[in-house]
Amino acid sequence: MTTENRALHLLLKPGMSLMRRLHFPAKMLLMGLVLTVPLGWLTAQALRDVHQRVIDTRAEVKGAAIAADLLDLIVLTQKHRGLVNRALAGDTGVETALADTRSRLGRTVHAVQLDVDTLPGLGLEKSWTAIDAELRRIAGGEYPREAQASFRLHTELVEAQRRFLVLSADRSQLLLDPEATTFHLMHLAVEQVVPWSEALGRMRGEGAALLHRAAPAPSEMHHVFAHQQLLAHQIAAAELSIEALARQSESRPASFDTAVQRSREFAQRVEAAFAPGAAPMDPTAYFDAGSTAIEQVAATGHAAAGRLSELLIAREARLQREWLLALASGLGTLLGVSYLAIVFFRTSFGAVRVLQGSVAQLAAGDFATRIRLRGTDELSVVGSTLDEMTGRISQMVSDIRSNSSMVAQAGLKLADDSRSLSERTEAQASSLEQTAASVHELTTAVNQTAQAAQEADALAGQVSRSAEVGGEAIGSAVKSMTDIQASSRRVQEIIGVIEGLAFQTNILALNAAVEAARAGDQGRGFAVVATEVRTLAQRSAASAKEIKTLISESVAHVETGVQEIGRSSETFASIAGGVREVADKLRDISTNTGEQSAGLAQISQAVQHIDELTQQNAQMVEQAMHSSTQLSQRAERLSQAVGSFRLRQGSADEALALVQQAVELYRSKGEGALDEITRDAEAWVDRDMYVFAFDRGGIYRAFGGNASRIGTSVREVRGVDGEKLVRDTFECAEHGGGWVDYDFANPTTGVVDLKTSYVEPVTRDLVIGCGVYKTRGVPVATGALEMQPLRVEQRLRLVAA
Repeated sequence: MTTENRALHLLLKPGMSLMRRLHFPAKMLLMGLVLTVPLGWLTAQALRDVHQRVIDTRAEVKGAAIAADLLDLIVLTQKHRGLVNRALAGDTGVETALADTRSRLGRTVHAVQLDVDTLPGLGLEKSWTAIDAELRRIAGGEYPREAQASFRLHTELVEAQRRFLVLSADRSQLLLDPEATTFHLMHLAVEQVVPWSEALGRMRGEGAALLHRAAPAPSEMHHVFAHQQLLAHQIAAAELSIEALARQSESRPASFDTAVQRSREFAQRVEAAFAPGAAPMDPTAYFDAGSTAIEQVAATGHAAAGRLSELLIAREARLQREWLLALASGLGTLLGVSYLAIVFFRTSFGAVRVLQGSVAQLAAGDFATRIRLRGTDELSVVGSTLDEMTGRISQMVSDIRSNSSMVAQAGLKLADDSRSLSERTEAQASSLEQTAASVHELTTAVNQTAQAAQEADALAGQVSRSAEVGGEAIGSAVKSMTDIQASSRRVQEIIGVIEGLAFQTNILALNAAVEAARAGDQGRGFAVVATEVRTLAQRSAASAKEIKTLISESVAHVETGVQEIGRSSETFASIAGGVREVADKLRDISTNTGEQSAGLAQISQAVQHIDELTQQNAQMVEQAMHSSTQLSQRAERLSQAVGSFRLRQGSADEALALVQQAVELYRSKGEGALDEITRDAEAWVDRDMYVFAFDRGGIYRAFGGNASRIGTSVREVRGVDGEKLVRDTFECAEHGGGWVDYDFANPTTGVVDLKTSYVEPVTRDLVIGCGVYKTRGVPVATGALEMQPLRVEQRLRLVAA
């Protein structure tokens, strides 16, 4: 932390510590007091200052009015002084003017008295009383009858009035006027006009008296010339004030130039009247010229005082407007600040209370609350952010709840399958034990077979050799029988010759008998011999025939024997070849049996190893079943834990419960249940969950709370792959129901989100379902959530995961 940050931290630490201990209303009250108290004080001070300036300006207006009356009074006093001075010098023509002047003087004194009486706050009474008494005596004709004494008295009264004028200007704040224009007008009217007119008055009075004398003293004329020089000084001072007014863009009084001109002309007249060797001058004309100049100076004073009064009255009005504006601004500011503070308090504290209540509801597990803060300020942004965070937490908890519910279902299914797998594994282990025993017996039998095959191989060798000997003997027999067959054919040929001879003999005997018969008695003996020969020939033919028959049969038998012996020879040859082949095969069998015996030994070891693995698998399956049961229980506890939260979205267990209720309703009411599901939105619509039903054609038969969807196709829904949804749904229905993932428009947001629905068939062509929306990237099921048979390794990996 830098030095500046540390210093800033030390500076802010007490206030931050205080603010951390105060509640929001106390903070607002403290900030309101810190803001409104100084603001109210400053506003009051500003109002007081403006009001004081209004009072001062009013006093200045009254002071300006007194100044105007006092200017008249001073001018009349100066005029009375001059007239008295002329009268005392022997001028008898001034009585009328003197009487008129006294009358006007009395009225003016009364007017000033009224001004003093109306301004008791200025404290002018005491100073005015003495002046008032002297003026009233003079107005009543009580004044010294000696010229110098009278002139001195009047001069003292003029000076007293001038001082009173300055006092009244001081008491009325005219002398301290804060603005340049009015200050210079005041300076001209109050501080310059009277000395100017007094210089003229003295020149007029003294000069007029001197002109009535025959020979005035030089000192007296020098005294008049001194007043002339004083007049020039007063005129120059007045011109400086006029120049100052011009710099303030204020026009000079209308009679100022005339007053200057008349004053200078009168000064020239004085110089002309009292210059050495000057011609005598009429005192009346001289006095009138001075009076004219004084009247013009008085008019200048009155014009300045009038303009001063106008400006002061305008200033008073302006200050009153400023006061009212300051009052209105102050009250408006206070009211505005108070209004804004109240509005800020109500909006901010209301927003804080809403946020506090929302956070309390969130802490209590209520994520279904919508945080709605109107506006675009930081608290509204915080509310919107908190609402968005609540929605995401609700979605996350909904996903957790849905997935935990599905994991619990999958865990139960896995536990059942693990139990079945355990039973099958145990049966497989028993079978493997029997197989191992059988393989051992088979190994023993194979070994015995190998030994028998070796013995059979030896016997086959002997049989092969015997068969070869028998084959040679049969070959010799075949040769002998062939020779016999050839001899029998030769005998048969001989017998044929004998048959021919017997036939020829018979023929000869017959012929002999015929001849004997022809010979008669001479041929009887020959006939007898012929008969005997014929008989012998017949008997020889019959015997030859019998022999031939016997020979033929013998030949046939010999031929048959030859054939049989040939076939026996071939058979013996085949047997000999077969015996050789058998010997070869037995030799191969013996060799293979040895190899088989070795292989069976390896198989026996492998079966024993498999048996051991099967036993281990059985244990692991038991562990997997235990783990899956624990997984199901933990998922169930997790589902129960998150089930206490109130969510904005529905969850899988709630959707499953709605589907089960709808299925029960359909089983009890049949097709009438579909209309009830569509009509009764309160029972079948919950937040973003609704029960629906559609057939194989994708036509909605029921839609919770939305009758307009009945008869429409799921394929018409925006953002939905209707063909895939219908196909996946009814594939899942063929397995008894389950979860299907697809994209669908969320009715609460109008946005196409990922949705998973539990569907369950109620008929072959109709399913009822209800779905929940979930976060993308967290798949719950692919198609139907069905636990297909898994290999042991897959299940173990699943349990491990």
